[in-house]
Formats: sequence, structure tokens, C-alpha cells
Amino acid sequence: MSDEGWIAIVGWNRLTHSDAKRGDGPLPWHRTYASLLDDDGYLSLSAKRRAILHGIWLLYAASMCRLSASPGRVGARLGIWTGSDGAGPGRSGVRRGDLEALADAGFIRICASIEQVARWHGTSPRVAREDLEREKYSYPSSRSKTTGDDADYQAGSLEDQEIETESTNSNPLPSWVPRAL
Repeated sequence: MSDEGWIAIVGWNRLTHSDAKRGDGPLPWHRTYASLLDDDGYLSLSAKRRAILHGIWLLYAASMCRLSASPGRVGARLGIWTGSDGAGPGRSGVRRGDLEALADAGFIRICASIEQVARWHGTSPRVAREDLEREKYSYPSSRSKTTGDDADYQAGSLEDQEIETESTNSNPLPSWVPRAL
């Protein structure tokens, strides 16, 4: 269990391919679109935060969508360290602010429980950014962390949402995903 929550990748369904999902183990690969270079949210990130985002995508695939939102754990798994004294790694180079910036840009969400993670897999970063803006006004103290308070926002059970998202495909594609797939 992660005391700091769990990372959910917004639009994860669009970043994976059915061929990669066939096995029971970790995903061997995921998609990255060149059109990210046209996405304002992506371009607003510093080079360090973009590197963290790409690393998180790889960790997320390797962890089978079970990635702790602990900045220290993410930094350790990515090998991003600062302040080493020569006797070993220093402090994690990933900070809570880095994860919050990725959430503000609409690429990840910090969820209170692992059960809430799949909710974001079919959502686009644009929709996530809009939701975050609504959340800031509705739950000013919760920032980007999804809590039980947002249960009213969820329509039906988690399983119903996954089926609905996959079958109706009502969520718009992220702006950086090519329209013809």
C-alpha cells in the first residue's frame, strides 16, 4: 500500500496497443506520439519533467499500472538523484512538485487508492486538465489528489466505467494522438 497514493496515467488506453496487452505480465512497450511536440501542456514542462514523464510511462508499463506516487520511490526507480556524497545515491531528484506539474499538465493523476487508477486510462490530458480546474474550485484543499470525496463524480462502479469508456469511446482523443489510427 502506498501512503502517498498511486499514479494513474491519463489516456493510458491510447498509449498501449492490444498486441502489448496479450500477456499477463508487464507491458513490453507503449506508444509515444511525435505530436506531443504540438501539445501546450507537454511543451510547458521543463526538460527534467518531460524526462520524468517518459520514465513514469515506462515504470507504469513495467509495474502493470501499479506505481506508487512517492517521489522518492519514483526517483529511485528512475535513477534520478541529487546531492550524492560519493558514498551512494543522494536524495531523490524527483520532488512532489514535479509530480504535481505532470498532473497540472494533464498527463498523470495522483489517486488515493489503486482502485481509482483505471478511471483515468480512457481520459485525455485535455479532459484531465479541465477536471483539475473544476476540482481546484470544488475541493481547494485536495489539489490533484483524487480522494473519496469525488465519488459523486464517478458514474457507476469502476468496472462499469471501464466497459463504458472502452465501448462508447466518448472521451475525446488527446490532442497529441493522431486522429487516424
